[in-house]
Amino acid sequence: ESLGQPEVQVPETGYALYTMPEPFNFYGGEFTSVGVSQDGFVELDPCTTSLCVSTRLAFYFLDVLNNDMQWAYVFRPPAVADAVSAADTNTVPACNNMFDGNPATQLYGPQVCVWSANLGFEWHIISVQGVDQANRYRAYQIWLNTKTGEIRYQYDHLNGEAASAEIGLRTERQSLIIGGGNTTDKFLVANRDAAGAFNGMGYKFTPAPPQPSRVYTVTVDALMDGVGFLQTGYSGRFEPMIVRDPAGNPVNCADTANVLCITMDNVAGDRMVQYVQVNINGNTGEWTATIDAQEGNEGTFTFSGLAASSIQASTLGERGLRSAGTVRISTRLGSAVDGNSLSAWLQRPNGERFGSAFSLFDDGEHGDGRAGDGIFSLPDLAAPGVGVGYLWIQGAINGVNFVRSDPVPYNFQPVSVEMLNKEISYVGDAFVLPVQITNHDNVQQCFYYGDRVTVPDGWSYAWAIPPGDDGSEQFFGVCIPAGTSINRELMVMPSQAFTDGPSRGVGEVNVAFVERDRGAMSDSDSATITRFRPATQVVLTNPLGEAAIRPNGVDTAILTLSVLDEQDLPVADNSIVNLTTDLGTLDVDGVNGQNMDVAFDNGRAAITFMAPNAPGKATITASVDGVTTTAVVYIHAPGVSTLALTATPLD
Repeated sequence: ESLGQPEVQVPETGYALYTMPEPFNFYGGEFTSVGVSQDGFVELDPCTTSLCVSTRLAFYFLDVLNNDMQWAYVFRPPAVADAVSAADTNTVPACNNMFDGNPATQLYGPQVCVWSANLGFEWHIISVQGVDQANRYRAYQIWLNTKTGEIRYQYDHLNGEAASAEIGLRTERQSLIIGGGNTTDKFLVANRDAAGAFNGMGYKFTPAPPQPSRVYTVTVDALMDGVGFLQTGYSGRFEPMIVRDPAGNPVNCADTANVLCITMDNVAGDRMVQYVQVNINGNTGEWTATIDAQEGNEGTFTFSGLAASSIQASTLGERGLRSAGTVRISTRLGSAVDGNSLSAWLQRPNGERFGSAFSLFDDGEHGDGRAGDGIFSLPDLAAPGVGVGYLWIQGAINGVNFVRSDPVPYNFQPVSVEMLNKEISYVGDAFVLPVQITNHDNVQQCFYYGDRVTVPDGWSYAWAIPPGDDGSEQFFGVCIPAGTSINRELMVMPSQAFTDGPSRGVGEVNVAFVERDRGAMSDSDSATITRFRPATQVVLTNPLGEAAIRPNGVDTAILTLSVLDEQDLPVADNSIVNLTTDLGTLDVDGVNGQNMDVAFDNGRAAITFMAPNAPGKATITASVDGVTTTAVVYIHAPGVSTLALTATPLD
């Protein structure tokens, strides 16, 4: 910032003009001056006379942050107006003193100036700095390499301007025909995208020779019914898309029974959007689509190849995942496959593999539901690191091989948020949710979180103030050093309606931590809160009734314990029951004895009574929260079960 010397204040209309020390080559022409607009763009060799405007055929602009930029404005008070002339307000000293707060040297008018500098006899640097309408500092730069023609945009202090700005290169051309009007060609790298520019990032434009037409290939298998190709243009003018079958034959848009062609113009004839869809009719192999710019023009665009098939990869679960540790990957294919498994890999947008290959399973043993249900999963994939990756899968159905990809990517981010208690049993009081946040990045990251909490209607929450904080962290965010974790506590109070509502009612609390500067990185986690009430009923049932087991140390009786609340619903999971017996031994899930505390789920537990070696009557007692019940098991030696009389002759 403030590199070199301040050139001039940027006016409300028109340009701040100055001559560069060395010419800059752009699109084959040499430019010696720049005009800096307060609306986030620079014009090369701007016209200063009406004759120039009427005779020039092309005008070239560098759109570093092109939008209706609003700057602070300082009006000249009358007392100062008598001492300082209006002509002095845009001088170099005034720009130097823009931020000093001294009325005698105050910069009046728009609070924005342009600085210029040269670096290494090669780079010319244009810095635009000032204060926006909300009195926030704003600064960005354009770097011009007078040797190579390279252009760089750099951003330092922004406040969300990219959301309404175009970033790129722009050319406006006048028609040679009187009344023909002007045409504008744009090469855009960001178009009103909030993530298009943020503090600490930039763009680099490198001169390159014109590229030939681009050919895209889509492999079509026997499980597909049709294929579609979509060109979405951002700037320029395009030739008609040419789609060819595996034999190289171009499809005919007039064949409406098998081909659908759609073209949409932004400006008449530019073919900005083109879509071609073809029924393959068993014609498998490599289909191609060729995209080309019209002669004498250029174009920027995105391209998608689409296949119509009942076999499609559709991700289940979260797409924003942590970049370290292990993560779950699940996809729905819509069909069982040979061997109940798929080969899988992640692929970056540029086509490179992202991490190692892995397998997804539909065998019922990898968190994938039932075996053969068409849902494939891997619960513990080693995260591949920071980046974006598309899921690709490969398998076979009845011997027919196929490859599919999910068009929506995974985003592996170097932050993880984890609720340390994901299941909360709510019994009527406020409770605390501990949250752990880990920065997996190799640099410090800062996050907003204070108001990034979602609770059901009527609920309230408050963050506990951590040691050393004055309460401001919740408003301005927390910075976490590289590779470290912090813990925070969220206090939650459910609504009265939830408290008075039925047992087993459920609410969810979600917490998110969002990267502070640009919001491009975030993670969240949730906890489920279930309404429970204290135990009012304890039922211990011996299905044997008065029937007895033998006193042999082997026979058992299975008793059932039920613990219910006042609404006849089960109490909270992991509630503790005290069990005692005055004879024999009790066993619950491998824990045994005559007096023990055991936990149970869903208000029920199965209790095994093991017979002693002596007859008697065992009394089993169960107590929960002061509510007690008993059951009796009888132990007797076997009695007579059969009488048989046999007649024997005496003589």
